Amino acid sequence: MMIVVVGEESCIGKIRALLDQEEEVLTPLQQKLEKLASDIGKFGLYSALLILTVLLVRFGIERGISR
Repeated sequence: MMIVVVGEESCIGKIRALLDQEEEVLTPLQQKLEKLASDIGKFGLYSALLILTVLLVRFGIERGISR
């Protein structure tokens, strides 16, 4: 058996180079899911901040009334 090419010059090396070269392209569904996940994350963050604010105000009012 005689080896003629190795590394990037072999068929597998050429295929690997093409795969590494191509940028990852998101499908329309993946783009929509990314946006949806981002929106859900923002909604959760804003909800948590609102709940924290309401609870702190409630705590302050209850503490002020009990004195």
